[in-house]
Amino acid sequence: MDEEETTMLKSNRRLVIDHLESFVNKKDLGATDRNMKPDFLDHDGPGGKQADHEGGRTMMPGMHKAAPDLCIEVIPRS
Repeated sequence: MDEEETTMLKSNRRLVIDHLESFVNKKDLGATDRNMKPDFLDHDGPGGKQADHEGGRTMMPGMHKAAPDLCIEVIPRS
C-alpha cells in the first residue's frame, strides 16, 4: 500500500469512527446528513434489509429507546 492509500484508509477509518461516536453514542441524528450522501444505501441494514439515508435516521431513535445505554466502541485490529 502506497502513502496515498494509507492516508485515505486512515481518513476513512476516522470518518467511520467519528460517525458512530456521533450517531450512536451521542444520539446525533444529524450525523447522517453530514456524513452520508442522500443516495446512501446500506445493503445490510437492520434486520438484514436495505436501508437508505432516511431509514437510518428513522431506525436509530427506536434503537436508543430499546437500548438507552447503547454505545459502540471501535477496537482497532492489530
